[in-house]
Amino acid sequence: VIGAPDVRFREDPVRMMRALESGSRLGFEIEPATSDAINRHRAEILKASAPRVSEEILELLRRGWSQGAFRLMVSSRLLEPLLPEVYTAVSNDRAPYFWKMLEVLDRTVQSGRKVSDPVLLSVLLLPWIMEELEREEKRRDGRMRIGEVLIFVRDLTTPICARMALAAGTRHQIEQAIETLWRLLEPPADRRAQFRFIYRDPFNDALALLELYALSSGKYVEQYKQWSAFSQKARKAQEEEGPPVKKRRRRRR
Repeated sequence: VIGAPDVRFREDPVRMMRALESGSRLGFEIEPATSDAINRHRAEILKASAPRVSEEILELLRRGWSQGAFRLMVSSRLLEPLLPEVYTAVSNDRAPYFWKMLEVLDRTVQSGRKVSDPVLLSVLLLPWIMEELEREEKRRDGRMRIGEVLIFVRDLTTPICARMALAAGTRHQIEQAIETLWRLLEPPADRRAQFRFIYRDPFNDALALLELYALSSGKYVEQYKQWSAFSQKARKAQEEEGPPVKKRRRRRR
């Protein structure tokens, strides 16, 4: 029977996301009529403004109740038309660490720690991208070079970022964070180049992403610890040395 939820969801498809978000945040069970209506009308979410939908997704991640909301979005299949790549990667418990990662992320956000939007979106895309990277390396029968990883990640993320109507700067930061994360999966070598590397803009985002990934999946924990200690050591050394002294240029006479 077609009822009130059908009318509301046809008038404003974003209400489907808000219904699931409210149920997750308040700990309410989604009533069968609403659940059935979401299932019937889930494809209509594509009629909503892409920037508006993307902002709704970001708000779920920013406010610290993403795990429950995304579980409902997967079980209701509302995520399928929105982000089919992510839906395929995480549905049927294909990436159990993803739910743990959202749980850790929620606790991190609720503690008051600031997490950048590129890191939040990278968390959402990570299971799919990691699966594709690992599949590509298996196909090549060897580890990809960093330049190849950047191109590969860019080719993956450009279409999905375009569908989400993300700003070019945000897309670039996501690419850089994930490409840098891939570099951090190798432990640091105590070389001057590595000291310079930690001051690059994407390093902090990539380290935050590695922390979430390592704590959730149990993989690369030692690498995270080594990079975290390495970066702290480098920053402490720089603080002790103080800011570089600029040499005054001699004026020609």
